[in-house]
This record gives sequence, structure tokens and C-alpha cells, in this order.
Amino acid sequence: MSPTTDRGTIVIADDDPDVLAIVSARFTDAGYCVRTASHGAEAIAVLQEVAAPTAIFVDLMMPGVLGHSVLEFIQSETRFATCRVAVVTGSPELAPAGVRVFTKPATFAALLDHVERPANPPIRTARALGLT
Repeated sequence: MSPTTDRGTIVIADDDPDVLAIVSARFTDAGYCVRTASHGAEAIAVLQEVAAPTAIFVDLMMPGVLGHSVLEFIQSETRFATCRVAVVTGSPELAPAGVRVFTKPATFAALLDHVERPANPPIRTARALGLT
């Protein structure tokens, strides 16, 4: 499938370059525009540039600004209220309560399902998680 931006934008914040390369390539192949960040400060900068991504995947343990701070930024911005937010981490015990967590190594099928599954039953959005 050729890349297109018709399906929305996915933001991926992870300090592992292999994770960023593989997951972003798979979402691009699935028709999504993908923005990546390799650390928390870069994630916040990317999120400041994106109006309302379809989904945001955040690693918790990144150099500098941690994933928790990225989640707090998401919470502070009402424009992310309908975004599907999830944590992808090797330390699931550190994830805040109520956040969808994918333990590394997460399968692409599970991540894609999180993005594409119907909203009924309700999905965990930034607003539903208390992040807005």
C-alpha cells in the first residue's frame, strides 16, 4: 500500500531507534502519516506541531523528559481529548492507572487494533483517561 495521510496522524515517542523505524514504517504502510520523537522533549515539540493526532504512543523511560511528562502535556491540551493514547513500555508497572499499556515487545497488530477498533465499546481516549 502506498503511504497516504488520509487515515490520520500517529505520534510515536520512543528512545529505541529500531522501535521507531519499524513501527513508523508499518503505520506508514497502513496509510497513516507518522511523526516520531526519540525523547520526551522532542515528543512535546512534535505534539505542539500536530493539531490532533489519531493516536499517540508514548514510551515511559526516555532520556531527559520522561514519558510521564509527555502524558501530563497531553492532559493539559484539550485538542488531544479525542486522541487514542497508549503507553508502550518495558516497565508496565510504572504506567499511570487507566492508561492503555502495551508491554514491549508489542505486536504491530495490537497497536493497529488500538488505533482502528470501533469506538463502541468506548476506547481509552485522552479524555476518558482523565488526561484532559
